[in-house]
Amino acid sequence: MVRSISFKKWSALLCVLALLAGVFSVASTAVSAATNRVERLEAYNYAGYFLRHADMAVRLDSNPAPIYDSRFVERPGLADSSCVSFESVNYPGYYLRHVDFVLKLVKNDNSALFKQDATFKRVPGLANSSYASFQSYNYPDRYIRHVNFVAQITTISTDADKSDATFKVTEEANTFNNPRDTSVEKPDPWVFKHTDGYYYGMHTVMQNGQYIPQLKLYKSKSLTNLFTTGTSKVIWTAPSSGWNNRDIWAPELYWINNAWYIYYSANCRIGVLSNSSADPMSGTWTDRGRISPDIWAIDGTILNQNGKMYMLWSGQNNGQVINITQMSSPTTFTGPTVQISEPSYSWETQGLRVNEGPEILQRNGKTFCIYSASYCATQYYALGMLTCSSTADPMVRSNWTKSPNPLFQASPEDGLYGTGHCSFTKSPDGTQDWLVYHATTVPSSSYQPRYVAMQQFVWNSDGTPNFWGPCGRKIAIPKPSGE
Repeated sequence: MVRSISFKKWSALLCVLALLAGVFSVASTAVSAATNRVERLEAYNYAGYFLRHADMAVRLDSNPAPIYDSRFVERPGLADSSCVSFESVNYPGYYLRHVDFVLKLVKNDNSALFKQDATFKRVPGLANSSYASFQSYNYPDRYIRHVNFVAQITTISTDADKSDATFKVTEEANTFNNPRDTSVEKPDPWVFKHTDGYYYGMHTVMQNGQYIPQLKLYKSKSLTNLFTTGTSKVIWTAPSSGWNNRDIWAPELYWINNAWYIYYSANCRIGVLSNSSADPMSGTWTDRGRISPDIWAIDGTILNQNGKMYMLWSGQNNGQVINITQMSSPTTFTGPTVQISEPSYSWETQGLRVNEGPEILQRNGKTFCIYSASYCATQYYALGMLTCSSTADPMVRSNWTKSPNPLFQASPEDGLYGTGHCSFTKSPDGTQDWLVYHATTVPSSSYQPRYVAMQQFVWNSDGTPNFWGPCGRKIAIPKPSGE
């Protein structure tokens, strides 16, 4: 017998059904809709292993280096916008695509076949519905799956297959773009992360292509916003005459023996200022005079090794070279100067013969001098590397080994050129290493405005730094951990 149901009961039942339909609709949308977000795909059955591209092949790896090889932007499907496609963060315009059922990173040629091969339907995870699986658009019986750590699209037969085809999708919610600010030129960026939790930044001050004879200091708890919305203050203006009255370049801030020091280039000499205040934004900055010999000298940076202090700097000897001199105090050179590098490769001689802007990284029992090569006004400005044991005497030239290839150079894919004059810092939580550098946005062999850019870097298994290449202009990259 069919019982009648009152109008109120029918209404309540319809509301419940509508609500359930809405819930299922939202869940379905969450599974399948693309949001143009930066993501990582972690293996369900190999925690800490991520899909990444390596020489355009796609595989599963832990601790991928460079880090951006394992980051993709989930785009609306190229062949069907209700599906998804994955664009590389550090190779904009390149997508995950299956070629003969093997997953590769391939440049989009806009062909119908490419779009189909690069489109996947995002569905609840085959091994765990709270995760995700990715079904091939044009081979719906196949899914993205790792087979002996190589990414393929295969049919699924066993529970093990389902686990191999299931991924944890992690969204990188906080992102930013490079350069950080193109309204004002800010070359030669320097960042110092202090124990007070603040980042302090400096750069060569320019306006309308002209050098301004000032030193400007920035302060912020945000690395990505340091040079944009951070507190800023002109802390020193060059005198109207004298050895340091013009061409004020490449300042660097240090906290040494409970005092602040700024080393700066002026009129192709190196000077130093000091300040005993706990906060470098306050107190009085005292001009301590010229620290370098009265010869052409720029871009001074500090090295501490074996209990001694040194300055590495760029001098001239048939082009610009890297020199090192020991220091008896933060304001005094002592002893001889040794030349440890000069332009010797073609990538160091574009425009002019240049080795300049030395910066120090120390880790894994090694001291790295990361320097800038070729003329700074060209798109070919790049970073090179010298390596010395952290226990060796850095004043012995033979203790330094030059890498034959550039460590970091222009990226046409990302539209960043003239990448150089860097500094290094940590993320706010101290877990990540970050590279801060300047770049131009125009590929040219003549002068272009230079802007601040930054990105995370990692370490290779041999203990050397892995910068990969500049990225973050066309596709946003994740902010530092803890920011």
